Amino acid sequence: MCTRASGCTVDRAGVVQPASPAPASGTGLVRSGWTVTDTVPVGADWVSGYYLAQLVLTSGPDAGTARWVPFIVRPPAGSNSAVLVQVPVNTWLAYNGWGGKSLYDNKSTNGQRGNHVSFERPYWSGQYHLLDHEYQLVRYLEREGFDATYATDVDLHRNPGQVTSHRLLMLAGHGEYWTRRMRDTTELARDSGVNIASMGANTAYWQVRYDDGEHTMVGYKSASADPATDPGDKTVTFRDLGRPECELLGVQYDNSWSVDAVARNYGVVSASASHPWFQGTGYSAGASTTGETVGYEWDLITPGCSHPPLTSLFHWDDGPGGFPPADAVSYTAPSGARVFSSGSMQFAW
Repeated sequence: MCTRASGCTVDRAGVVQPASPAPASGTGLVRSGWTVTDTVPVGADWVSGYYLAQLVLTSGPDAGTARWVPFIVRPPAGSNSAVLVQVPVNTWLAYNGWGGKSLYDNKSTNGQRGNHVSFERPYWSGQYHLLDHEYQLVRYLEREGFDATYATDVDLHRNPGQVTSHRLLMLAGHGEYWTRRMRDTTELARDSGVNIASMGANTAYWQVRYDDGEHTMVGYKSASADPATDPGDKTVTFRDLGRPECELLGVQYDNSWSVDAVARNYGVVSASASHPWFQGTGYSAGASTTGETVGYEWDLITPGCSHPPLTSLFHWDDGPGGFPPADAVSYTAPSGARVFSSGSMQFAW
C-alpha cells in the first residue's frame, strides 16, 4: 500500500478473501466478512473531501487491473466552513448489488430485492453515482475555491448539530434515501436560518433507517411489510408519511426520468430573468442552458404543495403528451434561509 505522498514503488502479495455468503433469509442481508488488510491513517493535514483509493494488481494475468474504493474525509470537530456538502452514500448503498442483493429487484438475484443492505461490502455500482452525479459538482466547488467541507448521510444522522455551524447545506447528487433524523435535521436547519441548495433530483424520496450501529440500512418500501412499531419510522416514501419532499425543496420527483436516454436543456424563465442570481451570467429571457442539464431524473413544481412562494428560475417542458416538466426553483423560508433546488441530477454538469 502507498499514498501519493510516499510514492508507489513497492507492492506486496494480496490476501485471498472468502466468496460472498448467501443472502440472509427474510432480509437479503449480505456482509462480505472480509478481514482488514490495510488502513490509511488520515492526518490532521488532510483536507475534507472525496477520495478514491485505487487498488492495482501488479502481477499475474490481470496485471494492471484496478478497482476504486471511494471514501470521504469528514471535517474536523468544530468546523464552520461556509458550505457543508452532504454526500449521498445511502443511495450508493441502496443500488449496490454486491453479493446478490440491493434495494432493487432488477439489481438483485432472482429479481427479488433485499430489505437490509450492509455497508460492509465492496461497491458494485457505487462509482456510477459518484462519477455521474457528484463529481462535476465537486470539481466546480474545488476549482472555484469555495470554503466547503464534506460529510456523508451517516455523518449527518450521527451528528445533526453540526449543520447549523455552516451557512449553506448543499445536497449533492442522487440523495434518494434519507433517514427520519436527516429530514428532521434539514428542516430544523432551514428554520434556524441555514441556506439549502439541492444540486440533484429525486432527493429525500424514500425514508430508511439504520441498524447494527449504522453498518446496515433498512428499507422495506412497504408499510405492511415493515415491522417497525412507530408509524413514523416506516420505510416508505416521505410523501406517504405526510412529508412530501416539495415542502422542503419546493419541487419533487414524479416518475420523471429519461426513458429514451436523452438529456435536455433548461430554459430561463422569462418572468425571472431579472432575478439577481442571473445578473452577470449572460442568461436572458428565453435563453437555454448547454450541456444537457435536464436528466436522467428530474423534479417539478407540484400543485397544492405547502411551501413559501416559489421563484421559478429554469424550466423545461416536453409539451402535451410528453414527459413531465422539470423546474429549478428557489424560495425564502420564514427564517430568512434561502432554498434552491436545481431539479435535475445533471444540473451540476
